[in-house]
Amino acid sequence: MKTSDKDDRYIQRRLKNNLAAKRSRDNRKRREDTIALRASYLEKSNLVLQTQILALKREVCLLRGIPFDPNYKVRVFNDNYLSSCQTTPQSNISTDFSNECPLSDFSPIACSNQTLNSNVPYPPITEFPGNCG
Repeated sequence: MKTSDKDDRYIQRRLKNNLAAKRSRDNRKRREDTIALRASYLEKSNLVLQTQILALKREVCLLRGIPFDPNYKVRVFNDNYLSSCQTTPQSNISTDFSNECPLSDFSPIACSNQTLNSNVPYPPITEFPGNCG
């Protein structure tokens, strides 16, 4: 094989490789741009949803007639706490909600040592950015 043929093959392979590298860079840039747009959309969507959650929690407090503090964090309820809660019959439910904490599912659980109307244990609550008491 001649030197000029080797040079031509080398040049052709280099050109082909350069084009493939450019396509790869362009594809990666396009993927990164798509991911950035999606992340921006999700962040905005999350902000809207968090605002809606806060408004609903505020409404729960308003309907229950208790103060609302968006900086309040509810303590975690564990199984021992739930088993120590005393249930009361539906007819004897107190209308005093001063110690009650609002939950995201609007379940009536008191922060004191009683559960208002259910024998069903509630799932653990890890955080709630509202205070009702």
